[in-house]
Amino acid sequence: MAKLSNLNAFDIISLSSGLDLSGLFVENEEKKEVQFTSTHTFSATTSKLEDIAQDLKLKVKKHGGVMKMEGFGGGRRGTFAMEAEIFEFTPSFHWWS
Repeated sequence: MAKLSNLNAFDIISLSSGLDLSGLFVENEEKKEVQFTSTHTFSATTSKLEDIAQDLKLKVKKHGGVMKMEGFGGGRRGTFAMEAEIFEFTPSFHWWS
């Protein structure tokens, strides 16, 4: 997975939930998003996500700084799918999206 280390001020501002324009294009029921920060390293974070995916028997795809996890079969509410995108601001501060 690639580290995204060249974020400028506009990239950081666009991560703010107050400036999220996705509601204009996607229904609320279709998209649920959580963002938070962490002081864990990039590699520790991705390793933990991979461990969780393995425990839950999820298929994992990594491409361009994005980790996608998806269940194999459909449940009552459909197939579980999740994407994690991790931005590294400094070696000790990360933003999960």
